[in-house]
Amino acid sequence: MAKRGWWIGGIVLALALAGLLVWRSEMFPLHVEAPEPSPTADFADTLSEVPPSVLIAPIAFDLGPAIAQFEADVPRRFGSMDRRLRADSSARASVAFTASRSPFRVRVEGTEIVTETVLEYEGRGWYDPPLGPEVSAGCGGGDDPKPRLFLRVVSTPSFTPEWGLRTRTHADVVRFSDEPRDQCQVTFLKIDVTGKVVDAVRGEMTRVLARLDRHIARLDTRGRIENIWRKMERPIRLTDGVWLLIQPGAAQLASLSGAGDSLVAMVRLEARPKIVTGARLEDSTLTTPFPPLRTTADAGTDTDAELHVVLEGIFSYDAATDLVRKSLVGKLLRMAGRPVRIEDVTLRGIGSGRVALGVTFSGAVRGRIFLTGTPRLDPVTRQLTVPDLDFDAGSTDLPGHGLSWWQGDLVRDFLRARAVIPDSVALAGVERLAEHGMNRELTAGVRLEVTLGDSRGLAVCATREHLVVRALAEGQARLAVDRVLGRFRPRSRAHSRVPTDRSAPG
Repeated sequence: MAKRGWWIGGIVLALALAGLLVWRSEMFPLHVEAPEPSPTADFADTLSEVPPSVLIAPIAFDLGPAIAQFEADVPRRFGSMDRRLRADSSARASVAFTASRSPFRVRVEGTEIVTETVLEYEGRGWYDPPLGPEVSAGCGGGDDPKPRLFLRVVSTPSFTPEWGLRTRTHADVVRFSDEPRDQCQVTFLKIDVTGKVVDAVRGEMTRVLARLDRHIARLDTRGRIENIWRKMERPIRLTDGVWLLIQPGAAQLASLSGAGDSLVAMVRLEARPKIVTGARLEDSTLTTPFPPLRTTADAGTDTDAELHVVLEGIFSYDAATDLVRKSLVGKLLRMAGRPVRIEDVTLRGIGSGRVALGVTFSGAVRGRIFLTGTPRLDPVTRQLTVPDLDFDAGSTDLPGHGLSWWQGDLVRDFLRARAVIPDSVALAGVERLAEHGMNRELTAGVRLEVTLGDSRGLAVCATREHLVVRALAEGQARLAVDRVLGRFRPRSRAHSRVPTDRSAPG
């Protein structure tokens, strides 16, 4: 009986001592005040390589002005019935003709610029025999229907690296048809009048075709494209503190086609678009040289459009601290029966891509300690975490302060699990603006058309001033250019008129 009493008394004494220790820890808590982590310089803000975007830009060049000048350069009439030419068949034979053409019609066939007209002509052949009077015969005179020829001018366009449009042009004159009307041959004299007309028109066209190439070369194919380029370089305000940077890069000619009398160049433009928050960047810091136009065979096609848009959200440490407080402040931890309560937390940047989490305790321990680590973005949960969060050098020696019961691993793991922030907090506004804000008119007649899918997290960068959260949205984009380009100044007013009648030597 005495032994049982001693045993019960021992238990009561142990409980009393334990209670006394708890009471003492609450009434006489240990105070700690760890020094703040020393700040360091920020690392260079680098982002893992993102594939360049490809914007498709169908740009139409108006050939009308050049064709109008060509219309003025090519005679409307060829030859003269008053001027005889020696026929090839005999020295005693001669021929004369006169031909007139209709206005040129222009169209683009595939990658060729085709300019066509119909020639109607009248011809006559003469033969002066050694004995007897001169005899003659002809076609297309009086009430007879005039024979016809078909004049077809074909220009093959290409672009220079300096965005200049160049053409190589040749002409062909062929019989309009095999009908008797379109044959003009003085059979008994063996004089082919049609052949003479064809030779004369070809000779004249040889002299004027070079002018057409010069007129097209004078089209201002670079000026407005460069103006569009410069507009794309400048930051575009989407809303207060949110900016779109298109950051155009290399350009390639994908294909050439036609629509009416316009030549359409399909240009593939590389860009690295970003939507960022913060102060507006100065235009002077964004100017890059206007790129040459690459015309390599592997330039791609108009189906190669792809868009990769970096979305960037700036997150202040004050806002981050408020979110972390919601998940940590008031939480109670027990270590060896001793209560330790989290009263407050703060989050700030300390440089080198790292953050410091300051934790203020009450209960058995009162005061503040610091943990440091490098924020990471979890691509699955889309949360900002600090997976390597651990006690700072000034906060590691708590057992040396009399806290032998301190369970540091428990505290560290608890804070690692709870000190998280969803990336949507930083990116929500940016994501909402992305597609809506990017669909806009860049300049008169030029609209950026964008379709985006869901974004995915890329990275988080901790600077001393704020957290930078980045995501990537992908889709397609094109530049809709609804005005044809290409103006040139005629050489003189005289050359800009289309004459109603001009003669050329046959």
